Amino acid sequence: MHTTLLLTAAVLLPSGIYAQKGGNLSNCKNGCNLGETCVGNPFSQPVNDDDCKTCAAGRYWWPCNFETLCFCHSIEEGALRVPPAPKSGLRVNEELDLSKDILTQDVFSLLVSPTTDEAKALYTYDGLCNAISQYNDNHKEKFGNMGTEEQMRAEIAAFLAHTAIDTKQYSTVREDMHCLNPMTGSDGKVYCQPCKEEHYDPDTKTCSQSYFATENSYKEYCDVTRQAPQGCSCNNEQVVQTGNGYMPASEAYFKRGALSTGWNYDYYGASQSLMGNPNMLCDNPDLVSTNPQESPR
Repeated sequence: MHTTLLLTAAVLLPSGIYAQKGGNLSNCKNGCNLGETCVGNPFSQPVNDDDCKTCAAGRYWWPCNFETLCFCHSIEEGALRVPPAPKSGLRVNEELDLSKDILTQDVFSLLVSPTTDEAKALYTYDGLCNAISQYNDNHKEKFGNMGTEEQMRAEIAAFLAHTAIDTKQYSTVREDMHCLNPMTGSDGKVYCQPCKEEHYDPDTKTCSQSYFATENSYKEYCDVTRQAPQGCSCNNEQVVQTGNGYMPASEAYFKRGALSTGWNYDYYGASQSLMGNPNMLCDNPDLVSTNPQESPR
């Protein structure tokens, strides 16, 4: 993946919030098709496959009372494991084309005006369109292409409003506090100077003390209790400074992209939902900041 979609959040955020008291809402409610089994989607709550096994038998309490915590997945080894998006109850609009009729280049340019070179390279019209297409290819629920024209426009408008806030009007690609003074090394990789909150001045975007003055390694956004297949594998000793308080951005988890993707489990879920392959962003989380198609949008 390149630049985690402005979309990724649209994929992940709803995955654990659709529930009600009692009642089986899971995708496994009526059993799975031949060649499939009920598995867990752990990206919003810690849930494993064993927790979901009884959903098809009528279990009505957690995790079966959440719409997307349990879903039917192929038993074939190596099959893409892509969690479903919550059901909207709408039909795919076959009459309108999202890019031609709703979100045109002119509309995008009017609403998205990045102010930095990095942001201009990341938040592009083609990147967003490709990311939406990639996401929709992997899901029955089609982002920006369900329901009436009014509903399609409302979904795109809400998305762009959300991303504008998260990116300070499309001016940032990485969380400032964890990537101060980014620079590109001779190897072509980006390096960051992280800062602890107590030493960071958000007004001047300066740090009064190097993060590594008290730490031997970068210890943020790594939940060691959520490793694969619940999150990217990480530990609090793996990201060390390369000199002058810098660390490689490609090895560290912190907030990036149009819809902030921060923790190791966020990157795992985003990568799997968008591409069916969690390793893409786990191996290089900074793709969210550098590749327009992969910046969770």
